[in-house]
Amino acid sequence: MFEKLRQNSLRSVRDELIALVEAVSPSVVTVRNHDTRLESGSGSGWVFGPGLVVTNCHVVAGADPVFSLRLRGGALVPATLVGSDPLTDLALLRADIEVSPLQVATKAAQLGELCFAFGSPLGEFPETVTFGVVSGLGRRLPQEDGRSIEGALQIDAEINPGNSGGPLVDIDGAVLGVNTAILTDGRGVGFAISSSTIQSVIPELIAHGQILRPRLGISIDVVEHNSSGIERERLRVAEVGASSAFQVGDLLVSIAGRTIETRGDLFEVLRRPLVDAITPATVERSGELVAIELELSDH
Repeated sequence: MFEKLRQNSLRSVRDELIALVEAVSPSVVTVRNHDTRLESGSGSGWVFGPGLVVTNCHVVAGADPVFSLRLRGGALVPATLVGSDPLTDLALLRADIEVSPLQVATKAAQLGELCFAFGSPLGEFPETVTFGVVSGLGRRLPQEDGRSIEGALQIDAEINPGNSGGPLVDIDGAVLGVNTAILTDGRGVGFAISSSTIQSVIPELIAHGQILRPRLGISIDVVEHNSSGIERERLRVAEVGASSAFQVGDLLVSIAGRTIETRGDLFEVLRRPLVDAITPATVERSGELVAIELELSDH
C-alpha cells in the first residue's frame, strides 16, 4: 500500500513538472545577434507581451545589430531593438510573433524557493530546462565597466553561456527573474535579475526606449553604523559636488519619501520622475535628522 502511494506521489510530481515545462517552453526563444562587425552571438529571451521579448542587454550589445529569434520548433523570425538598460542588463526586442506571454511574479522570490531556468545554453541546445533553488537574495553583481547590478537573485539552477536572457520561473510558471551570469570559478553559483527590476525597467523601455536616471552628484561608502546598540550597514556620503545639499559624512535616510538602507534602495528610487524636480530627502548628520532638498538632473 505504501509503495503504491509513493509511486502515485512521484507520478504526480513528474506530471506537474512536465506540465510546467510544457506551459513555459513555447514562450522561450533563442536570440541571435548577427552584427557583421562582431562575432555572431546568441542568448535567450522570453515573451513579455504581444510582440515583445525580454533578454539581457549584453546579449544584444553591439553597433547596428540585426537580430533573429528562434522559436520553439525551429522557426526563425527577425527582431528589432526597442531599448536596453546596461545598468540592469535588461533589453527589449520587438518581433512579429504570436506567442503567449509569461507572467512576471507579483511576489518577490524567497530564499529556498524552487526555481526553473529556461534557455539555450551555448546557443546550441534550445528548449533546455534546469532546476534548483533561490540560494541568495539582494546580491550585488559587479560588471566589467566597474558598475554593479543591484538586488540580483543568486540561484543554483545550472545555467551556462547562452542561457543569458532566459526566464527563471517559479512552480507556477511566473517569472522570478532573468538569467544573467555565472561565477566562472565556482559551481552552482548563478545570478538572475529580479522580478521587481523587470517590473520597473521594462515598462519604461516600452514607453521611452531607455531608462533616465537622475544623478545625486555624490559618491557614497557603505559603512557599519551603530544605531541603538544594533550594528548595520548604512550609506555614507564620501564626496560631494560643489552645489550639493549633502555634506561629507551624511548618512542617507530617505529620498522622495523612500527609506534608503542599501545601494539597491538608492538605485531604485533614482528614476525618471525625479529628473529636474525638487526632491525632498533626509540625512542623519552629526546624530540628528536633517531635511534637505535636492535638485536632480540626468547629467
